[in-house]
Amino acid sequence: MKVKKLNSYPAKKIWDSRKATLNNFLKDKLVISTGNEIHFVAFEKILYIKASSNYSMIYDTEGNSVLSSKTLKYYEEQLLDKGFLRVHSSTLINMSKVKSIKRNGMYMIVLENDIKIPVSRSYKEALFSNLF
Repeated sequence: MKVKKLNSYPAKKIWDSRKATLNNFLKDKLVISTGNEIHFVAFEKILYIKASSNYSMIYDTEGNSVLSSKTLKYYEEQLLDKGFLRVHSSTLINMSKVKSIKRNGMYMIVLENDIKIPVSRSYKEALFSNLF
């Protein structure tokens, strides 16, 4: 039996097609590994991500949450150009989900579903420089 090389035209064409399909599927999703499952969550469905030691909890617009084995720093790097911003040492938010920003001694971001996220002093400047 003769094995075709991947560089042969038909095999390469099939591989490129499947790779393109996978890339198209993943282009607007965050891949979240939980140890025994892999979740695919659309960026627009993520409200915020909260650090939990060396883990991260991802919260979505439907009230679901997923505990990931990746750090908040990892997600910050992955989502930097996707409209997410770190507003606290333990919190990364989806800027498209911000309803308002309140100030009552400290700044508080109100997300969809009326979830309130505190803004730390050290991240306040980054927040406002992204707004104006």
